[in-house]
Amino acid sequence: YKAVVLAANHFGRFFTGQITAAGKVPPAKVLVIGGGVAGLAAAGAAKSMGAIVRGFDTRPAALEQFKSFGAEPLEVDIKESGEGVGGYAKEMSKEFIEAEMALFARQCKDVDIIVSTALIPGKKAPVLIKKEFVESMKDGSVVVDLAAETGGNIETTKPGELYVYKGVTHIGYTDLPSRMATQASTLYSNNILKLLKGISPDKEYFHYEHSEEFDYGTIDHVIRGTLVMKEGHNMFPSPLPKTAPAAPVKQKTVAELKAEKAAIVSPFNRTLTSAGVYTA
Repeated sequence: YKAVVLAANHFGRFFTGQITAAGKVPPAKVLVIGGGVAGLAAAGAAKSMGAIVRGFDTRPAALEQFKSFGAEPLEVDIKESGEGVGGYAKEMSKEFIEAEMALFARQCKDVDIIVSTALIPGKKAPVLIKKEFVESMKDGSVVVDLAAETGGNIETTKPGELYVYKGVTHIGYTDLPSRMATQASTLYSNNILKLLKGISPDKEYFHYEHSEEFDYGTIDHVIRGTLVMKEGHNMFPSPLPKTAPAAPVKQKTVAELKAEKAAIVSPFNRTLTSAGVYTA
């Protein structure tokens, strides 16, 4: 949210399209890379401000969520899922990355604002927008690198700085949560409170009986991942959950729905209908 507000502040035009007495103004085009919590919040904020929003992610579920926010999901031709452990993205194959780079090269020439949020847990942020891509962007464009703290997704980002490179404003702040301190403190304290209540539901004393088998997305999945040591025994890392995250439900086409409807009609009913027509 703050990334989009900062981008709008440094962008020299309206986000929404305007028809004025002095002429027509086209809407801004925003590309959001990474469909996690941060990316979806950015897409929602940009869409509500009237921009044309496009979203890219390696995970099919995230692309579906972009679509639900009213953003246009971008995909590459290579069918490969980027779903990693715990809902995070994983590293992709060489062929997928090459196709991804070609997609970003095309998009950089067209969009006005890029908000990048792609991270891989425990590793340096992948470089997705190369120097030559940035140089191909229009003057006055803005890029916001939310992965700046771990190196950044944009090659020309300077972590912690705001500067202009070849006419493109780079926002590489690493303290965005601190710039919304009241909201950040409220959400963080709520998380900690819920975590402690989940670890020890008993009001009198602190306890936690760990389980080696748990389902994905449950409170045990979260709590077991935080357990490092118990009674002198090393409990880290936790075992993988039994179930994987649910695959996104693919919307059926009109042709598929018609075929299903036709298949539901029993042979008896079909014969009865045709017999009735012939009799008439």
